[in-house]
Amino acid sequence: MLKHIQIFIDSCGFYPPVRDEQEAILELLKLEEQDIIQLQITQSVVDELNNAPESIRKYCICRVIAESLITTNDERNTLQKIENVIFPDKAALKKNEQYDVEHIFCAQKYGCRYFVTYDKKHIISKRDVLKAEYGLNAVTPIECLALINDEILRTKRYKERRKE
Repeated sequence: MLKHIQIFIDSCGFYPPVRDEQEAILELLKLEEQDIIQLQITQSVVDELNNAPESIRKYCICRVIAESLITTNDERNTLQKIENVIFPDKAALKKNEQYDVEHIFCAQKYGCRYFVTYDKKHIISKRDVLKAEYGLNAVTPIECLALINDEILRTKRYKERRKE
């Protein structure tokens, strides 16, 4: 139904510390299994899931479909610009911070509409810039689920009106 909606889930989006957010992730995974949405998961997300529940790790390992191939000067420039947005005052990034930049890069490169994360400090706080510069909606799991459910409802209403 909404298979054209591609969603990238950051590693911290898969196991947020808040129960409501955890439940929202499970609902998003159900929508993906029902072919309503499509998740983009990179190997680097899986690599970061060491502390996640085993069921989440297995789910992700089976669904790695995007890679962070950075092959052109334009792509390297985009990666650097994203790094400057997310970590503007950092000279050297930690490995997990490098992954965050790569994840955002991959999400925009592969045309994802939503970037689901629970990283409020570095990513959610920059959502306006990410939307304006890269067309990427940085959202929490609950926000993403609400947006998807709204779109499902609008699609159903549109189809019902077309039948009349």
